[in-house]
Parts: sequence; structure tokens; C-alpha cells
Amino acid sequence: MKADYDEIADNYDNFFSSAKYREEDYEVAKKVPANGKVLDIGCGTGLLIDLYKYKKVPEFAYDYNGVDPCFKMLKKLILKYGDKKCQCCKFEEMDMSEKYDTIVSLYNSPSYIKPRAITKIKNIANNGAEVFLMFAKDGYTPIAHSLGHNKIKIYGFSAYKKYLRKLSKNFSYEEFNNYVIVSGKL
Repeated sequence: MKADYDEIADNYDNFFSSAKYREEDYEVAKKVPANGKVLDIGCGTGLLIDLYKYKKVPEFAYDYNGVDPCFKMLKKLILKYGDKKCQCCKFEEMDMSEKYDTIVSLYNSPSYIKPRAITKIKNIANNGAEVFLMFAKDGYTPIAHSLGHNKIKIYGFSAYKKYLRKLSKNFSYEEFNNYVIVSGKL
């Protein structure tokens, strides 16, 4: 995944800046939680921070932590937002010693995680942690794949169902455009 997103990192934000994508972002911003210590899985260039700005969430209201396997995407995040705490690795390889109050993964990002590994969220979640995950619907091909980056393995939502049920029976499931949003408390 690293090499594929390195190729598009410089233009990533511009590619998703059209009115169509901004409108989608505003809708997601209304739904996404922002409490306490936040983990942004597949953080890229910092879209979650952008969404918090749309919601007018002050930076002191949350402690941002990102994880992404693409160094160039993280570099863009830091250029935009200063020195944020980030790990350059896949979710499965991240430091699992810290606990989080809010765990978010936007626009297909959780669909790059090996399905069984999604249960590791429970290991890094504080009691009552809020979870907000946007999986690719089965059969959806992400935009990055149409840009020639189709070497990346992506799993459709159905691959995660049994593992999500193990995480929490309290999750809600909502179809939203090309995604399935899974949200709730652990």
C-alpha cells in the first residue's frame, strides 16, 4: 500500500476537493464522534481533522493520534496540522499499548485491514469507547484503484460481519453512498 499512495500523496487532497466530495464530507462530519483520545486508522492527510474543523470541534477537545502505512500521506498531514502523533505502519502492525476513547476509520480505510485483525480494536479501546468505521460496500472499487493503484487488497464489508459481531453487539449499521458505516460504543 505504501508505494501506491506515495504516488498520489502530493495531489490527494486536491483530487477530493470537488463539491461532490465536500458535500459527502459534511454529511460524514455530522456523524463522526470526537471525544478524548482519538485514533484515526488510515489517517492519510488528516481528513478526520478537517471534519472536526467542519464541526467546529476545538483542538483541545480531543487528543489526535493517526496511523497510516504511507509516509508521504503522513508528511502531508503534519504539514497541514503541525506535529500530530502518528505511526507510519499498517493498523495490524501499530503499537497496541495505548487505549483510545474514539476510534475512527474513514472512507474505505478499514477495508484494507485484514478482516480478523479488526477485532484488535477491542484491545486498544477504553471502556465505552466510540467506534466509527466506514467500510467499502461489497463490489465497490475505490477511486484510488481507478487511478491505477489496484495492487492494494481491499475487502468488502461482508468479510468483516462476523468479526464486528465479536467486537460489539451494540453497533449500528448504516448504508451511506458506497460505504457501510459501523458505529457505536464498545
